Amino acid sequence: SAAAKIEDQGEGPLIQAMREEHCESVDSRERFTSPDYGIATTSETEYWFVVAPQTGLRHLNLAAWPAEGSAIGASKRRVPTPLRDYSSKVKEVNGRLAELHNCPPLRREELIALRLLTSPMRVKYNAVLRAIASETAAMRNEHANLCGGGSSSGDLEPPNYYPITINLINSALVKLMKLTKPETLYRSMHSGVLPQSLWRPNMRGVHAVVEAGFLACMRDPKAMLLHAARQNGGLMCTVLAVREADGACGADLSWVSQYPEEGEFVFPPLTSLRLLRSHVDGSALVVEVEPVTPSADCSPFLAVERCPLPVAQSRSMVELARSAKSSRESGGRPTGG
Repeated sequence: SAAAKIEDQGEGPLIQAMREEHCESVDSRERFTSPDYGIATTSETEYWFVVAPQTGLRHLNLAAWPAEGSAIGASKRRVPTPLRDYSSKVKEVNGRLAELHNCPPLRREELIALRLLTSPMRVKYNAVLRAIASETAAMRNEHANLCGGGSSSGDLEPPNYYPITINLINSALVKLMKLTKPETLYRSMHSGVLPQSLWRPNMRGVHAVVEAGFLACMRDPKAMLLHAARQNGGLMCTVLAVREADGACGADLSWVSQYPEEGEFVFPPLTSLRLLRSHVDGSALVVEVEPVTPSADCSPFLAVERCPLPVAQSRSMVELARSAKSSRESGGRPTGG
């Protein structure tokens, strides 16, 4: 019954494509663990947690949804929430988009994609994007390990690329970014190591790094440090202070996030970060950067309103690799392709 047809609201072609990516692909039932909240789960489980939180357990024959690690307090744990609970907020957002920017409305498919982005699935989506854009063996191996079929596939099937889901996420971010006012956001680097390109100028004298994946930041530096501590065993780490400007703002996902208390903002793939300055604050290295987001003409993705399924499946990933290469060669500013 596809969990009562996505809990009685139907399943269009884009939602069907997302379901197939998460439930009928090589990695759909391979368990993985999210690094931040310690949730051991599968792509299939995460999909039904989002689209059918009330009937999905029966569909999956599970007793309970996968839970966060023991270090996460009860008040910080995610809550299964039906998509209809977001109807009033989506209506408000779409009213603002229509009034202020004459922008296409946020669609139900994009709402589902955003909910998935704020789940453990983000680690898979970013593995896809970074593997394609970086052209390094380490990133390709990480993608294969996270999105492949494991030993059961015999390494015969290629890993999952989630092209429709990633395209829908980007489409939603581009819309929501129009509603964001500039402020300072924060992101932790749990490894404490930043790419050399941020410290050493290129031939154009630019200190910058391009993030191929979805770049998540928080408004509250204290919340960000707690989030970082969970990933880094309690150790302090490097902190990015992202100084937004008009036309280069992340999308506010706090209202749709599975963890709304984090106050999360997300930038689209191929956002470049240009070094402004750095300083030490206590035991943390604070690196101030300026984001530069790809324009609609430069993005390898298409808005969902002009994104037929075959186009999204065949075009996005090829164009991502091409755009990433030109971004690196141009000193961090995406140039399109």
